[in-house]
Amino acid sequence: RAASHLLRLGRRHIAFFGDTEAPEVQQRYTGYLQALQEAGVDIDSNLVAPVHFEVESAENAVERLLSKGVKFDAVFGASDLIAIGAIRGLMRRGVKVPQDCSVVGYDDILLSRYSRPSLTTISQDMAKAGRLMVSRLLSSKDGAEIGSERLPTELIVRESCGA
Repeated sequence: RAASHLLRLGRRHIAFFGDTEAPEVQQRYTGYLQALQEAGVDIDSNLVAPVHFEVESAENAVERLLSKGVKFDAVFGASDLIAIGAIRGLMRRGVKVPQDCSVVGYDDILLSRYSRPSLTTISQDMAKAGRLMVSRLLSSKDGAEIGSERLPTELIVRESCGA
């Protein structure tokens, strides 16, 4: 949803910030790749930055990409903290958000509403996810593998993407 939204806005050089080794980030990364492929946009490995769930890690990733001359017009952060860090790094380098670079995060944490600019994000029902996880754990048999389940998400459009 995040990458598709950025593509609909005309963004074509979308950076992905996140640790793709983490299972939840891997799913977000797979969605990012799928959206680019469906839109006919070439996948550029230079736009994928391994970033931990920390503001400073994302700020450093922005600095690395810009210092190397990598051009991007959007960032999809695998979490809101990563996206907020990307915004801070972009602003520090004089890149205007959302005019020059749109940013979308994931998780809809409370801070995303109050950041400047306010953060466009993907929201998921964390209470429902928690109840489902506890229910599956309680009903599982000893040693049995517990399957994963995807819950619906919602795109929350705010200022950071420009639409």
